[in-house]
Amino acid sequence: MSDETRIDAAGTMQATLPGQPIADVDRTEWRRRSVHGVTASVVSQAVRVALQLGTQILLARLLLPRDFGLVAMVAPIVGFAQLFANMGLLEAVIQRPTISRSELSGLFWINVGAGFMLAGLVVLIAPAVAWFYGEPRTAGIMISLGVLLAIGGCSALPMAVMTRRLRFVQLAAIDLVAAVMTSGAGLGAAVLGWHYWSLVAMQGVNAVVILCLAWSLAGWRPSPPGRVVGLSALLRFGSQVTAASLVHSLSYTLDNVLVGVVWGAAPLGLYERGFRLMLRPVTQLTTPFARVAVPLLSRLHDDPGRYRDAYVGLLSAVLAATTPAILFATVMASPLVLHLLGSGWVGVVPVFVWFGVGALLAPINISTNWLFISQNRPKQEMRWSALASTLSLASCVAGLHWGVVGVAAARIIVGGVVSTPLLWWAVTGEGPVGRGDLARALYPAGIAGAAAFAALKLVDPIVTSRGLAALASALALAYIAYAVCYCLVPEGNRTIRSVWRMRPPLHRARA
Repeated sequence: MSDETRIDAAGTMQATLPGQPIADVDRTEWRRRSVHGVTASVVSQAVRVALQLGTQILLARLLLPRDFGLVAMVAPIVGFAQLFANMGLLEAVIQRPTISRSELSGLFWINVGAGFMLAGLVVLIAPAVAWFYGEPRTAGIMISLGVLLAIGGCSALPMAVMTRRLRFVQLAAIDLVAAVMTSGAGLGAAVLGWHYWSLVAMQGVNAVVILCLAWSLAGWRPSPPGRVVGLSALLRFGSQVTAASLVHSLSYTLDNVLVGVVWGAAPLGLYERGFRLMLRPVTQLTTPFARVAVPLLSRLHDDPGRYRDAYVGLLSAVLAATTPAILFATVMASPLVLHLLGSGWVGVVPVFVWFGVGALLAPINISTNWLFISQNRPKQEMRWSALASTLSLASCVAGLHWGVVGVAAARIIVGGVVSTPLLWWAVTGEGPVGRGDLARALYPAGIAGAAAFAALKLVDPIVTSRGLAALASALALAYIAYAVCYCLVPEGNRTIRSVWRMRPPLHRARA
């Protein structure tokens, strides 16, 4: 497809000039797509989270903590390389008010080039990483994961184009199919005795499936490489986003390096499992909302009232989806680990509980990124994320003396008492969302969360001595208690009515 085509609101191709912007979804259409996109994404992500949790539980019974620890040693380094490979260009594509096909093609080739270059760099430094850890097996893991950076660079732009076009149903389908294929590959490899290579195989299958589906569904093809005018602003925005993501990721990766160096692969496996089993599902449950939030808020930036209402509604929905489950997992941590993972993983319980406390604040921290990016403030996000990451790293170093539990506890305490309040103070210093607006979402969510916690503590003595059916009932009870109490709180009731009033114009738009 040449640059003389563009994508219209219906997704068909029409003639245009290379420098002209691609047609964007009109306001009536993106309202409809946003609501339906959230619905499709939430359903897909819920199935995906359940599937991946089940897979992780089965893998924990098939593999040893050391297997997870070996991959966790390499993950931070590959994760850093992944940030540079993306270069923040995906956020630039989504946030920018208008973008031409020639600019998209230029960004694609830059992304591909960066992916291949960083893949080569990761392969080259693999022996040095193995020497650093004193663990030769990490070299092969790192080389394998490094190659996947090149594959990811080829699929990133088609996914970004689909997000910009608000094609959330197709994106949800890609996520779900990739999750099914990845889980099947990982479990099959583990049963065949691949040990830690089964975890590497999962990531490889995930990258290849996303690559194939993204190019099949995006409806976009790049032009041949060439000089493109006007990329400097996009690259500048992308570099600022990359810097912010890099410093933010320090608090989520360097702790693995510290624990791996000081305590070794087996303790790192416990630490990594506690983090992943608690915080990874929370992150995945927020993904559907984040996928909608940035393009939606970017288009509402000139309408402060609707921007605030959209933000409060999205954050309230994220809190409703995640808070009862987090409270359930934290209160029922011991029977959950015993029934699902087995007695060999009892050591993960205190780590799991500490990360559960931190997970309650995760939606707030994640939502600050929506505000920074949609308001074109990546440089400010970088500065404040650097401060938060420095505090997190210092807390991890301070907690190392007490083992993996000490690292988890120190990190969560500093994050909740210092880092999260500072980040929220910074993001609301300017822009449509003020410092008092967070209370609109947190006040009813806090009351409802307290009700869910009380209900869980009430049934805890009964559930602890019973099996998985009792645990499932306790989870359902947490969501029921949260929903009932949320509806009874006046501010929560107003938020629900505000979201409900959006339905008539959306139905008219669809008609």
